[in-house]
Amino acid sequence: MKRNILLSTFVLLTILFIGCQSTRIPESVINIEQPDFANNQELLKIYCPEFEYTNKKTQKKQIVAGDCTIVILPDNKCMVVDAFSNEAGKDLSAFIKSLGITKIDYLIASHYHRDHIGGMLALINNFEIGTFYSNGVPFDSTTCDLFLDLLDLNNIKINVLKEGDIVNLTDDGSNCRIELLWPSLTEDEIYDVYCKPGNTEKKANSTSLVFKLIYKDFSFLFTGDMYKAVDKALIQKYPDKLKSTILKAPHHGEFYTANSRALIKTVKPDYVVVEDPQYICQVICKRYERQNVPVLFRRRPGYILLQSDGVKYSIETTKFQK
Repeated sequence: MKRNILLSTFVLLTILFIGCQSTRIPESVINIEQPDFANNQELLKIYCPEFEYTNKKTQKKQIVAGDCTIVILPDNKCMVVDAFSNEAGKDLSAFIKSLGITKIDYLIASHYHRDHIGGMLALINNFEIGTFYSNGVPFDSTTCDLFLDLLDLNNIKINVLKEGDIVNLTDDGSNCRIELLWPSLTEDEIYDVYCKPGNTEKKANSTSLVFKLIYKDFSFLFTGDMYKAVDKALIQKYPDKLKSTILKAPHHGEFYTANSRALIKTVKPDYVVVEDPQYICQVICKRYERQNVPVLFRRRPGYILLQSDGVKYSIETTKFQK
């Protein structure tokens, strides 16, 4: 078993090295350590998809900007964290429906930037929404205004999450939960982000929800678009709690404002998921690989699927069929 795992990891690292050098990633499906889940139906399933759209100006296909994670909980409830920009709305809705989902039990916006909430406009129109969570910090944009109006029109309450909150996600006793690590904002600080001129986009990114999804021994760390100043604060506050099985790369994998070496050393993930291909380059690959952390990402429409029974886990990447 160990030999197979080592071989799979070697193959993955080789593929990633080639991808970093040429900025191209093979279209083949990558499977990494597939434990036998046949006798265990209580699986946590995490989908990290990528979609493409036709740019109206260039008439060329390109990957949709932003971030999105779809989580099927052990009791088959659905949680969606962020939802790309609005160009992904139609395809994202279709993909979630293909998983047999008719209700999104938990919809979470890490923050209110267009590339995180744009696709939620379609989700609200296509699914029953259970509980909506956010950081409670609106952003001055047309997309945010439309989104907040749509929430109000559909009587969807905004539940604000903050540092220290714990949300139990399942009713079956599996103790699948999220634990909030950031932010904890006063009303004055929220006003400063939303209303005070200057650096509002940077400030909004740094108010992103940061939380751990925990299922028994397995954990997945969501980091939104937090910057290095936030990860420095988190490292000081939670030097032990940040440790996670999988890390969702801060700011999509952007290496100037996030993904510090200190954060990587503190989280110590087995793998890191990088969502947005525009940031893929030698710098971020090498930074993680120097810490022996393989990078999982796609540059073609498809998805990464992580499954766990709370102890073991599997990872595979699949491209969408044309």
